[in-house]
Amino acid sequence: MPKRLQPVPPIYQPEAIARKIVRAARDAPRELWIGRSALKAIIGTMLLPRLGDRILANEGYRGQMTTEAAHLGRPDNLFQPVSGDPGAHGRFDDRATRTVIGFNPTWLRVGAACVLVGAIAGAAVVGHSL
Repeated sequence: MPKRLQPVPPIYQPEAIARKIVRAARDAPRELWIGRSALKAIIGTMLLPRLGDRILANEGYRGQMTTEAAHLGRPDNLFQPVSGDPGAHGRFDDRATRTVIGFNPTWLRVGAACVLVGAIAGAAVVGHSL
C-alpha cells in the first residue's frame, strides 16, 4: 500500500467495543449493532442498497489510508504473524473514541410497527370521516 493504514474512522478504543460484546453475550439479543457507522451502513443498505455499495466502493479504500507515506520493508502479517505482541492499543489512541453506542434493532422494528399502525389508524379515521 502506498500510504500508512488506519482503521476506517470513527476509530474506537478496543475496550469500548469489548463492553458491547460482553453486553451482547450477557443479554443475548438476537442482534446488536455496534457504533454509528454500523447503524448508517445497515440502515442505508436496507433503504438504498446500490447507493451504499457505491459510497463504500468510493470511500472504503480511501478511508483506510492516512496521509503518511508507507514505510518500505516494514513487517506485515500477510503470510505470518509479526513478531512480538503489538497489544490492543496503537498509534490511534489519541484519535480513538472511548464510548460507542450499542443498538438493539428490535426497538427499530417496534418503532416502525407503531408508526405503521398509527398511519393505518389515521387513514381509517380520515377515511371514515369523509
